[in-house]
Amino acid sequence: MMKKIYFPLIAAAALSFSACNNDDSGLFDTSAAERLEESRTEYEQLLTADGGLWALEYFTNDEEPGYVLTMQFGNNGAVEISADHKWIGSKFQQETSLWDVISDNGTVLTFNTYNTLFHVFSTPENIVGSDAPKNEFGEDINELGYGHEGDYEFLLMSHDQEGNIRLVGKKHGKEAWLRKLDASVDPQEYLNEIKAKRNIFSSKFPDFILTEPSGATYTVNNLGAGIPSIFPRDFNGVEADPVTQTVTAHGVLTAKGFRFREPLEIKRADDSTFEIEELLWQEDGSLSCPAAAITGPTAKDALTRTSLTWTLDPESLTGSLAEAYNKANEALVAYSATTGGYSSITLNYASFMGNLTPVITFNVGKRVCRDYVNIDFTADYAATLSLLSSTDASKRYDELVPEYATFKQALLQSFEITKASVLDPSKLTFTAKDGGSVTFIVK
Repeated sequence: MMKKIYFPLIAAAALSFSACNNDDSGLFDTSAAERLEESRTEYEQLLTADGGLWALEYFTNDEEPGYVLTMQFGNNGAVEISADHKWIGSKFQQETSLWDVISDNGTVLTFNTYNTLFHVFSTPENIVGSDAPKNEFGEDINELGYGHEGDYEFLLMSHDQEGNIRLVGKKHGKEAWLRKLDASVDPQEYLNEIKAKRNIFSSKFPDFILTEPSGATYTVNNLGAGIPSIFPRDFNGVEADPVTQTVTAHGVLTAKGFRFREPLEIKRADDSTFEIEELLWQEDGSLSCPAAAITGPTAKDALTRTSLTWTLDPESLTGSLAEAYNKANEALVAYSATTGGYSSITLNYASFMGNLTPVITFNVGKRVCRDYVNIDFTADYAATLSLLSSTDASKRYDELVPEYATFKQALLQSFEITKASVLDPSKLTFTAKDGGSVTFIVK
């Protein structure tokens, strides 16, 4: 449970009472000044304890996602800040400056010498490089004083036993959190871990599925970008209104999950609401909290995206399918040493009889053999492949190289489909339903 400490309110109340009476001894055992000093000392000791290493989950304006930096507070008044955010070129850097905890209408954490990695959000220098913002004419903007609306002084609002400190920016009022780290944690490895988790969110699959315990589902877009939009897609048969029921939030991807800047109120299709404050990583790679869980698109969602091309990994073939592939490859080489065997096998969509239709392309050397197929999804993660039509080039190889036709037929059966990652369906494993350890992977 959070240990609530509202020192700014306490101080204001105490000063108001003192102005009338010059005596607050009837309310507290100590004076307002003494209580503020006790709070200042408590937080100063808390920040430097056990190595003084913390992760700052930080927010600026309403146009940007959150950022994670690490801070190591020393007893000598120095703080080493580590960051790899886009405003410093997305490269890991460290810089040391000064910090303090002061009493200023409350207990305040201040960074009182300029730190280029952190103060870029409050009083930035000009940004250069590939990430430098441009104006409407494509010209570089001079960001000296650019309005990120970030803070470098924070009211220390509360802390808990789990090692979290809640902060509120003194000037702009945005919440931020310090999360305690073990002193043995390497800041660069810690930030790299977050970057690796961010890479799970493929740009080819920007939308995710949020599911309530009741089974109601929602589409979540741009979670990896840190500014997700959430829209109800199924709620007991009630049709949602995309204009009024889409909510947009600001958040930050962290080592522990995804934290929203403030509790996010999500609208259901029937206009009732529920809240999410933070989603945590689970062992299966999903993100969840008691109120909801987030998973990636299903295999069906992924495979029916007509803009994508999937490539079969020959090394992933197993069982009789691997045997058929090897025989076909050898036979193709024997038929034409110049042409050789398979150079690649892909699945995408092409026009067939006026409709976009799945097509398996067998590239034999420089020759292109296409087979239009039907993918009958019996479930989100199960499908049966069947042949619709073949091009003349594919028919010719069917006749001249029987092993080629045998391998193709081996691909046309019923499969269970699994994702390598709960959130990212860009790698799918097909396992034949009739057994025999027949599998292959497409990417």
